[in-house]
Amino acid sequence: MIILKYKIPFLGFPEGDLDPANIIEMPIDSKVLAVGHQKPHNVLWVEAPRKDGPMVDRKFWVIGTGWEVDGTGHRMSYVGTILEDEGRFIWHVYEETSL
Repeated sequence: MIILKYKIPFLGFPEGDLDPANIIEMPIDSKVLAVGHQKPHNVLWVEAPRKDGPMVDRKFWVIGTGWEVDGTGHRMSYVGTILEDEGRFIWHVYEETSL
């Protein structure tokens, strides 16, 4: 077993042209443990069976409080909430799963 950390950047406001989703390649069978802010990045920690095994792409959405996001056609699973800059910015992280 190994604990791995991945950056999950904020990619844009919902009215902009950017998709709020992040695609992260990680070892297959990884289990999400937590999300948080480790200056200057928002990060995701996972428990993986091993670092060098088969990999899979997983998609995580970073959504701000009060945003209206069209989730039509997406199945989302809540991962956690990140307080950035002493709570000035609040981000909610969801993982997109298969329909």
